[in-house]
Amino acid sequence: MIYKSLPAGNGSQNHLMDYPLECPECHNRTTPNFITYRIANDREKLYAFLSCPNPECDQTYSVLYEKRG
Repeated sequence: MIYKSLPAGNGSQNHLMDYPLECPECHNRTTPNFITYRIANDREKLYAFLSCPNPECDQTYSVLYEKRG
């Protein structure tokens, strides 16, 4: 997965360029709910925390994104 850091005001904003296509737990094919993210110490990776929108699953999981551009 890829993210970009784009200029915004006095700093920058991180944009996730895509989302996983299915939940790793129930394999529901839908867009996950975004919870939050954390930048790794090397500032070249970002961990996004997502959850499955399927009410029967509601699994929370993390996805590793690499910085591009």
